[in-house]
Formats: sequence, structure tokens, C-alpha cells
Amino acid sequence: MKITKFLFLPLVLVFLGFGCEQEYDTRESGQTPLEALSAINTAIKPSSILDPNQTTYSAADRLAWYQTLNWPQTCEQEYRDFFSGEDSGLRFYEIGTNIYVLSITCNTYAYQANLLFMIVTFNPQTKTATGIVQKLQSYNPISKELETIEDEETGAPVVLGFDFFDPKNKTLSIYTKHRGLGDCGTNGTYTIINNKITLIKYEAQSCENADEFYLKNPTAESIPAWPVIYEKK
Repeated sequence: MKITKFLFLPLVLVFLGFGCEQEYDTRESGQTPLEALSAINTAIKPSSILDPNQTTYSAADRLAWYQTLNWPQTCEQEYRDFFSGEDSGLRFYEIGTNIYVLSITCNTYAYQANLLFMIVTFNPQTKTATGIVQKLQSYNPISKELETIEDEETGAPVVLGFDFFDPKNKTLSIYTKHRGLGDCGTNGTYTIINNKITLIKYEAQSCENADEFYLKNPTAESIPAWPVIYEKK
């Protein structure tokens, strides 16, 4: 399954200040937003503020993690160009001692986000970290094969949807809508195998089947269950 960007309006450009609230207009300088923000935040020392166990993260925290882990610039450029507010778009899910799944929001669209994932190892003594970008997979019911999810324009290993983490079972679920109502789409469940985010179950509901269900059940509020089309043996 490949991701195509369409029918989505970009959000307003994020304005980031260091130490106080300020606005910066990068258009006159000729710099890209990422270049300007990097220059503005040269005083940030990533090793002094990295902490994967914070309850919230600021845009400045995000820059520090980006400088440390160097995830694809296409993702970071989207965030700098289109994301609004102080939400960093970072979520750390602990999967082991000082090992985390990092969910990175690249962009937000009409009804879901564009996400990038990494496995991050953090050293609490030195306050440093290393990370590996993950290439997640989906299941193609026609070819009956697993396929790498990527943006067809940039080739970046990003996923459309919402992510949920189960701390008890250490599983990551990614729910992708096929329309705003959210009654059809896919739901992939992943676990960590050999330091890799690995698909273990894939559910899918077509919008045609959803329409048929509601025609037969006009008072139903939701579809009870989506068909499981793949389970890892």
C-alpha cells in the first residue's frame, strides 16, 4: 500500500521561539523554515535536554531530537512548513529498558496524520540516543503479500493514520481511515521482533462493505468488527 497526498489542505506555518514567544518570518531571508529554525536554535545543546520520559515535548525539544537522531528531512520539513502550535508531534513508547518506539508526526491532514517511526536507544548517563528509522508493512489482499508502506512522491517510509500503543503487550496499532467517518480503512497491529517493528495482524474494512452494513442496519452506531485479512504465523 502506498500513500498518495490528496484532498488535504496544509495547516499554517509553525512559529517557534527559543526562550520566549516570538514570531519569525522566513520569507524575507530566503531561507527555508527548517534552515531558519536551525539557525535560531543554535544555542540548543541536544545532549543537555534529551529525555524520552517527559510527559510533554515542545517544538524546541523536537529540534533537539531531530538534531540527534537525524530522521528524514522530508518529514521534518513538512512539520516546519505546515504544523501549527507548540505540539512537538513526538510520542515515546517504552518497549524495554531505555529502548523506545518513537512516533514522529510529519504532517496533519483533514482527518489523520502522516507518521514516521523509529526504534530509539537512550543512554541515561550520557543523555545521548541513537535511532533506526522503521519501514512498516501492510498486507495486500490481492497479491497476498506484505508491502512496505511509503510516500509515493518522496519514498519516505511514512504511514497515514493514528497510532496507539499497548504498554502491557508492547504492541503498536496504526488505524488508517479511508474516509472522514472512519467506518472503513485498515488497522495494523505491530510488535517488536529483532529490533524491528513487525506486522502481526492486519484488519481491513472496505467502504463498500461499510455502506452495505449501514443499509441493513440503519440504527447501528458502528460496525462491530473488521475482517482480519492477515495474521503472522
